[in-house]
Amino acid sequence: MKVKKEELVSFFLLIFASFLWGISFVFQSMASNHLGTFSINTFRSLIAALFLLPIALYSIYKSRKENKQVNYKISIIGGVFAGFFLALASIFQQLGISTTSTSKSGFITAFYIILVPLLSIFFKKKCGNNVYIAIIIALVGLGLLTLNSSFRLEIGDIYLFIGSIFFSLQILTIDQSSNKANIFLLMLIQMTISGALTAPFIALETISFEAIYNALLPILFLGIASNGVAYTIQVITQKVLNPTVASLLMSLESVFASLTGVIIYTFYEFSDVPQYLNLQQTFGCIVMFIAVTISILPSERFTIAYWKSRKKKNNKNLQDD
Repeated sequence: MKVKKEELVSFFLLIFASFLWGISFVFQSMASNHLGTFSINTFRSLIAALFLLPIALYSIYKSRKENKQVNYKISIIGGVFAGFFLALASIFQQLGISTTSTSKSGFITAFYIILVPLLSIFFKKKCGNNVYIAIIIALVGLGLLTLNSSFRLEIGDIYLFIGSIFFSLQILTIDQSSNKANIFLLMLIQMTISGALTAPFIALETISFEAIYNALLPILFLGIASNGVAYTIQVITQKVLNPTVASLLMSLESVFASLTGVIIYTFYEFSDVPQYLNLQQTFGCIVMFIAVTISILPSERFTIAYWKSRKKKNNKNLQDD
């Protein structure tokens, strides 16, 4: 019963993290009016690292004081690999976004909900039938939410798919590291590595102190709320949740990005592009939430054996009556 309660808490915590990632698209749009993508990723990652530094130091001090067993080697190695994969995912995602439509970008990036369960086979991670059904439904929902009538293959699509692979590897790295690692040390290293790897690409962009000043508030939100808080929640919840379930919940960022974009755009036009949802996109959001609901239902209800047993039980009750 305790495990189920932990899973339920982790389930809703990761949904909250997805909400933070979703609303971050608004702040990222605001920041992009003044800074380039690589500048944004570098600054937000390094701000997250500064935010996590005192927390990580206190966590290490507390663990040593209480003689808790923490594998610092796994914390460091896991953080390095997670930061490496996160940086590459961000770079390829940006390359894709710059050469293809944003509608296809959201759909192809979210392919990690398929890639994670496929790659999880190598780590012997299995899920119930309900999760695999939820993944198929979620893909339909994402398609309705993000795709239009034209879906031609472009070079940007290949970049986005490569980025999706790296996002999948980041999720699986966290899954393999989180149980034995110091969460905050792992997060600190992940964000430091991610920021350091994308920093050299700033040279490709035009940047000024005025631009940094104008983008300061969005960048602070992205650094603290999205990279600092949301990714920390990811590490904490993946100690409990299966990585496939985690990837499904994380894909809700597309839904929250659309919904929060509409709400904020109604009161403040943060972008030149209208953010309203049509009927198809609204239905896509509903389908996505249905998929997530299915993923948390008891998995045995999605097996033939369960329904045969239930039918047999009902027939027996009718005979007894």
